[in-house]
Amino acid sequence: MNIDEVMAALDAIPDPALRAAVTHSVPGDPVRVERLDLPGAEYWLIPFADDEGLRAVVEVRSGRAVKGGVVTAPGAGFLLAPGAALDAVRATGAAPGPSPRLVWQPCAESWDSFQPLWLVDTAGGPVFVDQAGTVHEELHTDLKGA
Repeated sequence: MNIDEVMAALDAIPDPALRAAVTHSVPGDPVRVERLDLPGAEYWLIPFADDEGLRAVVEVRSGRAVKGGVVTAPGAGFLLAPGAALDAVRATGAAPGPSPRLVWQPCAESWDSFQPLWLVDTAGGPVFVDQAGTVHEELHTDLKGA
């Protein structure tokens, strides 16, 4: 996904507060997230920041903006860094593989697509690290609404 595709997707944003936040900030690198519940599906999260920090995040699927959020506390970070996810796994005593990737599906560990999980391969099998740095050995998708 390139910046032209991102900007074209943003043209359809109906929310005036989100449109203002996006218009008055600079887009960061889009981040790809795989959907675990929909094989082959993915979406992109695009952070927007200014000199004070993160201002908005927009979710883009199939070339169009489908969801956005305005950040009211600009000092907030975007996503847990991949290195921090690996460190969280190491802290459990497991040896993580080198390349975590962002994934998501509705589950008890993350109901919000703005809060994807890092999928980290280990010798004992894959584990998931949420945006707070908590390691989960499995995702609980059997709950009502998941």
